[in-house]
Order: sequence, then structure tokens, then C-alpha cells
Amino acid sequence: MTTETFNNDSLSPFVVPAGVISLDIEIWGDGGGGGQGNGSTTGAGGGGGGAYCKKTLAVTAGQSIIYDIGTGGTGGTGDNSLSGTPGAGSSARRVSPLTDLFIANGGGAGTAGAGGDYGEAFNGDTNTIGNDGSFTGGAAGGNGGAAGGAGGGAGGAGNTTGTSGGIGTAGTAPGGGGGGGYATGSPDDGGRGGAGAAGRVVFTYSASGNRRRRVLMTG
Repeated sequence: MTTETFNNDSLSPFVVPAGVISLDIEIWGDGGGGGQGNGSTTGAGGGGGGAYCKKTLAVTAGQSIIYDIGTGGTGGTGDNSLSGTPGAGSSARRVSPLTDLFIANGGGAGTAGAGGDYGEAFNGDTNTIGNDGSFTGGAAGGNGGAAGGAGGGAGGAGNTTGTSGGIGTAGTAPGGGGGGGYATGSPDDGGRGGAGAAGRVVFTYSASGNRRRRVLMTG
């Protein structure tokens, strides 16, 4: 089994190798960023986890499959920016014929007092939502949501003590949401949110006369 890892968040082609007639595509959306704590009373929620989509495709050698891995959400960064940003979605589709768009959406952004929503997946044989970012109330930051699927990344821990500047922890790839920040002072000084993790696209296939091979792509 061979694994190749790529850090690439732009549209890129995967060309079906010789001898391959079927392959599995696994896709994780990106995690949402955790929010920034607001003032001295309200912590921030964690970002939502990205979704998971899996599809088995009949293919022919030389076909191109375009995959796109988005960017994980950024955490709330201060200067009255209490909300993180959502995670971008990841996707894959055949070029010829131009069909079969498989999508794993990214998680929503956390903000002061609320966690981000989970991402959703579409058009796969398996479509698994991510997990919501949490917020438990008070000054503590909530945890980021885990990504969907058995191989999805964990959400980052929310900052619950105000140490280390009150900053939430980044999510784990693929697709974990960032942790929320602690409420440490004025809106400008609240603990910042952790970043959401990038998504992932994985192709798994067998070629005639070869051992099963797995190609892993992350961004």
C-alpha cells in the first residue's frame, strides 16, 4: 500500500492510473474557526467539524477527477472580531463526463456565546455530518466539533481557564473545528479562537497486477 500526501487547497487533477476500473473517494470538509471571548463574562463557542463523504466510482484509465480542498476557518482574532470564519468545503468530480460532484461542507464558525454548526455532505454512498462546536456558558471557551467519518480529526479544546492569553486550541486534521477563546477582558482583549483544520481527499484503488494502493491528499 502506498500513501502520498499533498498540501494543496486549489483545484487539482487526479488521473486514474492504468489498470484501474474502480476507486473509492473519501472527502472531509474543513473545520470552522473558534470564536473570541467577549469581555469578561462570555466565552466563545468552538467551530463546527467538517463533514465526510465517501463514494465508490467505476472509472477508466486516464480519466481525470478534479479535487478541491478548502482552507480551515480562522479563529476570532480580536479587535471586536468575536466570530471565527467558517471552514471551506472540499469536493471531487469527474471531468469527462462532467458529472458526479461529491461534496463535504466545512463546519460553521464559533462566536461569543455560541458554537459553530456542523458541516453536511452530499451525493456520496456515505454522507456523514460533522459535529457542532460546543459552548457551555460562562467565561469558558467551548470545544470545537470533530469532523465526520471514522478518520475525521478531533475538535480543538476550548480555553477554560484564561491561561495562555485565553486562546483556544486549533482543530486536528482532517476537518476538526477550532476551540473557543476565554473571556479575559474587553472585546479587544478576549481570548482568541483556535483555527479550524484543513480537509482531506483520499483515493483508494486496486490496479491489475498491483497491490492495493492508497493515495492521500491533504490541505
